Amino acid sequence: MGRGIYREAPGRMSGRHRFHSICPYFAMFPETFVERWVSKLTKPDEVVFDPFCGRGTTPFQALLMGRRALASDINPVAYCITKAKTNSPPAQVVRRRITQLENGFSRRTWEGMRRQMPEFFQHAYTRITLQQLLYLRASLRWEDNDADGMIAALTLGALHGESKKSSSYLSNQMPRTISTKPACD
Repeated sequence: MGRGIYREAPGRMSGRHRFHSICPYFAMFPETFVERWVSKLTKPDEVVFDPFCGRGTTPFQALLMGRRALASDINPVAYCITKAKTNSPPAQVVRRRITQLENGFSRRTWEGMRRQMPEFFQHAYTRITLQQLLYLRASLRWEDNDADGMIAALTLGALHGESKKSSSYLSNQMPRTISTKPACD
C-alpha cells in the first residue's frame, strides 16, 4: 500500500526552488514540465494528485504554484524525499537535530555493525562514513519527524555519485543520472 502526503500551498515563489535538486530519482523530469501542465489543467487552490510521486516534483511544484497536493508512492525512498520537500521544517530545527545526532554518534558503538555489513559496503564507503550511515539509519525517525525526514532525504541525495567528478558524494557506486524526458518547451 502506498503512502500519501497532503499539504496546503505555501505560496507562489519565483524561479527554481532549491528543493527540486534535493535527490536524484529514477525517471525524474524537470519541474518546468510539471509547471506547464499544472498551469494548463488546474487553477489555484485546486488539488493536484500524483499517484506515483517519485521524488515529489509534481506535488512540490503544485504547492509552489498555489495548488494543494496529494501524492503517494509505494517506495519508501520516494515517500521520504517527497515528504522532505513538501513538509520542510525551518533550517534552525534541522541544524539543531544535526547537532543532536553529531553529539550522539560514537564510532566505537557502530564498528561492530560496520563489520557485519556485506563486503560490497566495505568497499563502497569509508569506515567512518559507513558507521555514520548505519547510525543515521537507526536514529532517524523520518516518517514521524520533519527534521529527520529532511536529513534523511539530503543523505539519500548524497549517497551515490561519481567520486572522480566530485568528492561530495558518500560512495562512488552509482552515478547521478537523469532519465530521458519529454521536451518541455
